Amino acid sequence: MSAMCTLNPPDLDLSPFETGIQDAFQDLATDSLMPLRHAAKARFEALGLPKPRRQEAWKYVDVQGLSRRNFSLPRPKDVEEAFVEWIYPKACRLSMFNGRIYNHGTCGMVQPLADAVIANPERLGRLTHDVHQADDALSLLNVALALEPYSLHVPKDQAMNQPLEVVIHHNKASNSFPAFYIELDENATADVLIRIKGDKHSVGSTYLQGLIHVSQAKGSRLNLTVLSNIAYAGYNFFNTQAVLSEDAQLKLFSTALDAEHFRHRMDVTLAGERSDATLNGLSILSGKNKTHMHLRLTHAVPNCTSSQQFKAAVGGSALHEFDGTIFVLKDAQQTDAKQLSRNLLLSAKAKAFARPWLQIDADDVKCSHGATVGQLDEAQLFYLQSRGITEERAKALLTQGFCDSMLSDTYLDAHVKRYFMKRVHCALVAATI
Repeated sequence: MSAMCTLNPPDLDLSPFETGIQDAFQDLATDSLMPLRHAAKARFEALGLPKPRRQEAWKYVDVQGLSRRNFSLPRPKDVEEAFVEWIYPKACRLSMFNGRIYNHGTCGMVQPLADAVIANPERLGRLTHDVHQADDALSLLNVALALEPYSLHVPKDQAMNQPLEVVIHHNKASNSFPAFYIELDENATADVLIRIKGDKHSVGSTYLQGLIHVSQAKGSRLNLTVLSNIAYAGYNFFNTQAVLSEDAQLKLFSTALDAEHFRHRMDVTLAGERSDATLNGLSILSGKNKTHMHLRLTHAVPNCTSSQQFKAAVGGSALHEFDGTIFVLKDAQQTDAKQLSRNLLLSAKAKAFARPWLQIDADDVKCSHGATVGQLDEAQLFYLQSRGITEERAKALLTQGFCDSMLSDTYLDAHVKRYFMKRVHCALVAATI
């Protein structure tokens, strides 16, 4: 039995992308998530596709190009086994191919979201409430159309014995919606790594809209790492939404290495006193690729801290955009918030846009923000060359140092750091050619 869902009104002149969405809604199968899917569908219809000319957050994103693409959900036969290079020697492992799970390791805290909400109906109600407040239309598509959303739930006072490592594969058949819902109960801890990768068969019709939904109770701790390590033509959009309760801590690190269109929106709300969020990011671009990092961090209550640091090394005729806003609400006294965006241009045609924002409605706060866009330091280049290092080698060393410092300053496990540094080096070679 399927649920009949149609876009309203049906007689609009729809783009191929929107027509495909309409067909996908009509073919949704009935499951325990239908109330959530219907709510997301209705909210999506109310918002419509993003409009770059009217919405600053989408100003540099090729939404028109996306709307011209064909849209369809993957079929069961599009799922296939793929070689996975796991980073952690021991981890709870989850593999996805074209939006469907093909390998679910033995981890008792991980299960399909459809099963999780049957055991906990209140969770479904909370998720549905969040949908009604959402303002990002494409993330709502994920909520409505994710074929196999998965849940990680860590009970009170417990910690995962090992990290959760998730690998998302997609290729030419893919218009996929990977979704992960993370819920940490009081004093729970977890370490999650999510990697997105394409393959040599990927083509321009690829569209991925990922979602990470995080709910942290009092005293919980979450380390969350997202790596987009893909060199294919297509759209790769990810949304991370997190709400932190009292004394909760979130450390989020987002890395983008060479995708045609990558956008990661991070919405974090500090909703409990003494909660803390650290958001870091690293982007390396070459060719004509585009990366967009959009942050919305809200201090809603007093005595919370946050720190943001994002770096980008941009080569070729690529474009990087950083747009970060810190909201300090009226009651959020004793806020301590920092934000920094640093962008390194490696070629004459490379572009970087940095827009740090502060919106402060409280009067007893410590807030700072800053942004830099520039080239390699001429004095440092001269110093290295004066000691017999070639200009090309000097530029490579300074650029590598610019990126490696971000990795060395993070919480990342040693295995993850080694993996990242190898990928960063390869990406930098492409960016500096």
